[in-house]
Amino acid sequence: MKNWINGIPHEIAFWEGVYSNKRRIESLFKWSKYNKEIELLNFDVKNFLSQKENPIIVDAGCGMSFSNGDKLDGKQLNVCYIDPLAPFFNKIIEKKKLELPKITFGFIEYLSAFVPNKVSLIIVQNALDHSKNPLKGILECIESLEIGGVLYLRHFRNEAETENYRGFHQYNIAVENDNMIIWNKEMKTNINSFLKDFATIKTSTYGNEVIAVITKKQELPNGLIDCKKDIADLSNQYIELIQNFNKVSYSFLYHWNFFKLRTMHLFAQLFSWKTRQRIKGIIKKIKFK
Repeated sequence: MKNWINGIPHEIAFWEGVYSNKRRIESLFKWSKYNKEIELLNFDVKNFLSQKENPIIVDAGCGMSFSNGDKLDGKQLNVCYIDPLAPFFNKIIEKKKLELPKITFGFIEYLSAFVPNKVSLIIVQNALDHSKNPLKGILECIESLEIGGVLYLRHFRNEAETENYRGFHQYNIAVENDNMIIWNKEMKTNINSFLKDFATIKTSTYGNEVIAVITKKQELPNGLIDCKKDIADLSNQYIELIQNFNKVSYSFLYHWNFFKLRTMHLFAQLFSWKTRQRIKGIIKKIKFK
């Protein structure tokens, strides 16, 4: 929990930087598929959705990229954007007076509590490995799906290793022998084996990205998701958070990190995207030596 909380200033500072000026916003939405036809790499999502009547789509851990299309054959799709940092992101949208969808608050680890109905498609991109408990997140996504619904995962390979376990980057996702693997220094889980009783999974790669299309074939067994334990865990995390922020040193460090990262992002805007990537690569090489 503490590592995840410590990652919040990194994430907010990043999106504050992205939405800091008109040029960067325009650059984002040239890349983003928002307000365009939906497309998902290595998955025929149009064919899948065309077989559904009024499909519900959830973009879980959406951040502020609005990266996925929200139309099918020109018609508006019912897309719900969910992120645990929604209050911060909505504040940025309101401050910039942008006509963008309001983001709904919700943790992927407790997703079934935040979606009103069984959904047809859940998209998680570069977010599952940022969560506190990705295995629980996968189970909650499957619980939230209708039978035959799809959980689409797309992530950079072994991102925690690449980022040296900084900020939200605490888990790695990889493909080994066509199996999706989630791992870090303390654990390693074969997701294909983990899900075999109630879902099918098809893995693929694209460059340095790992893609998994998980189809729900039956409801989760009773007791696999323990609501009472979830309530207890959330209560403990709530108290832990209050205790941490009641410490002057912790609160000061949290806000100092945000200020430092925000300043770095403002400075980075002086350079082109390619130059920023080169600088980032040089810094990584120096740190790993």
